[in-house]
Amino acid sequence: ILCSEGTRSRSSMARCSLFGGDFISTFDESMYSFAGCCSYLLAGDCQKHTFSILGDFQNGKRVGLSVYLGEFFDIHLFVNGTVMQGAHRVSMPYASKGLYLETEAGHHKLSSEAYGFVARIDGSGNFQVLLSHRYFNKTCGLCGNFNIFAEDDFMTQEGTLTSDPYDFANSWALSSGEQRCKRASPPSSTCNTSSGDTQKVGTVAD
Repeated sequence: ILCSEGTRSRSSMARCSLFGGDFISTFDESMYSFAGCCSYLLAGDCQKHTFSILGDFQNGKRVGLSVYLGEFFDIHLFVNGTVMQGAHRVSMPYASKGLYLETEAGHHKLSSEAYGFVARIDGSGNFQVLLSHRYFNKTCGLCGNFNIFAEDDFMTQEGTLTSDPYDFANSWALSSGEQRCKRASPPSSTCNTSSGDTQKVGTVAD
């Protein structure tokens, strides 16, 4: 039963994955690397702003997923299994405002039939966002714009197309309260050993 259900839901929803050290695969299947240092919009309803799904990063590592419904409701899933609704810790399973939170095969899964999304997070910091086809060409953020063209996935929040994944991803940073986001820079080399010679990063002209 599981197999057939899996294939059905896969065909009816677009998928964006954040996996491995810093890989992101968009709804339109662009693949890029990004290691952030604050919260970034992954996907959401970018026309009516009914919901937003954010990826929370600290020092280049993914630490949690947050879902905002309008301006009044937020829920946060952390890689360590903690779940907060607003300022309150909640336990699973949990349901509120048409959102359902459950643990499923090593993942925490937050889903909403009404809003048309599923967000999953596991203990290793792998995230998955599935979006209903009703958001075709109506979403934005790190997961791209879901319009079947991978070429225009790197559309910044300002509406310009860039070829630089870090310019693109940094444009979707969201500052919380008085905390401003630092601009994330790519690691200096693919094998970033934390030796003293990596201090040169950041001297490149912006």
